[in-house]
Amino acid sequence: MDDDPSRYARLPEKGGCRRACALHFAMLGFTLVLAIIWIIRNRAWELEITVEWPW
Repeated sequence: MDDDPSRYARLPEKGGCRRACALHFAMLGFTLVLAIIWIIRNRAWELEITVEWPW
């Protein structure tokens, strides 16, 4: 077992960035799907948003 703490900061030689990018894109896609479901279920297009400026 390699207990070197700096090993967590290093990417593997092959496919590390590609795998990490795919993971981040998958999480982003999942978040977007959840956002779309929330918008549809709560009819977010009917919400009124009021912005009050402090001046």
